Amino acid sequence: MYTEYHNPNKVIIPREEVAEFVDARPDCGLNRGRAYWFEFDQDGHEIDNDSPVQNAALDALSAYAWRWLQDNGPLLRDGVMREAVGHTPGPWAAADTLSRTGLINVYGPGRPLPIAIVTGDYKTEREANARLIAAAPELLEALQAMLEIYGPRNGAIERDGPCNYARAAIAKATGKKV
Repeated sequence: MYTEYHNPNKVIIPREEVAEFVDARPDCGLNRGRAYWFEFDQDGHEIDNDSPVQNAALDALSAYAWRWLQDNGPLLRDGVMREAVGHTPGPWAAADTLSRTGLINVYGPGRPLPIAIVTGDYKTEREANARLIAAAPELLEALQAMLEIYGPRNGAIERDGPCNYARAAIAKATGKKV
């Protein structure tokens, strides 16, 4: 399990963990082939989830997610990821701090040195490249979340290719096969 990047009270339970939960409760009515998410308030009350059906099994899965959050804490704390991700945690921002030289810096939160210094022949190109670089952490998270929900290794979406493109982009960004 893990928490959402911008919302540490939103717990995402990946397909594999849902499958284990469902295997232990075969008649629970939950879909073992998908991920589920639950959002909690500070007191542990469920605010929202992504399931169209409410039943006792979903309530049990929600309680399981809350206990996990209490035991492990959010994977984000004060804007810094607890688990090593190999890159500077986001959000990143582009700043045209060296306008006389034409360079654009991209900074991570609380970092005095830039993550990237963007150069290029044209200002519009430098600005577009800096925006793309600054969006990288959110883009990576979005692709990972998409695969959790839509990425089973079978079915129509797999044949159409978007999940394969997402896996390739994630592998390129993380250096790990997905």
